[in-house]
Amino acid sequence: MTGTNLDHRHLVLEADDLTRVFGEGGTEAGRVVALDGVSLTIAAGELAALVGPSGSGKSTLMHVFGCLDTPTGGTLKINGIGVSLLDDNALSAVRAHQIGFVFQQFFLNQTQTAIENVADGLLYTGIPRAERTRRASDALQRVGLGDRLTHRPSELSGGQRQRVAIARAVVGNPPLILADEPTGNLDSQASADIVALLHALNYEGTTIVVVTHDLKLAALFPRQIQMRDGSIVADVVAQP
Repeated sequence: MTGTNLDHRHLVLEADDLTRVFGEGGTEAGRVVALDGVSLTIAAGELAALVGPSGSGKSTLMHVFGCLDTPTGGTLKINGIGVSLLDDNALSAVRAHQIGFVFQQFFLNQTQTAIENVADGLLYTGIPRAERTRRASDALQRVGLGDRLTHRPSELSGGQRQRVAIARAVVGNPPLILADEPTGNLDSQASADIVALLHALNYEGTTIVVVTHDLKLAALFPRQIQMRDGSIVADVVAQP
């Protein structure tokens, strides 16, 4: 499914000539161009890796894609919503309903159970608490943790904690999942398990962009988008 007939599928992400400049009001020496005219589309159902070395601009691009930062120039649409000029409240709504986040550090509440952590992924959606809990249980079942609902993070392995984080990201069925170095804190077996889970979720229809510096990890995904010096230098889709 991934990487085929993309021109005929709904675009979940549309970036056109995105720029992000830091220190714009200062001297030329203090001006940093983190994104330099990035244009990119991600179609529904894709599984793509955004890869590049430190300083390539991939983390800045992920923050812009996730509506955690605003571009200096260009336009961005998430699931058809133009987000480039939205105010903070509107951007918060986009993050709550349109994007799921997975981070290297998990960012789980250590005092809460797995199901409570996942239910918090729906906290700003207006869904009643009982329904949030039911959906959280379903999401944990989906990532293979149906027997760990009441475990706290300290009672879980690193791989299991990342599965909880992934369940939290998918619990609201957002159109787009952004995963920032999702295997960075895991051993090789746990990393392989997380990659397999991302493939399984994608097979079910979830659109996922994985941000990584690891070329070997990126090669495990059907599409690899390579960045250098704030620009996309290669965009390769593996043949099915």
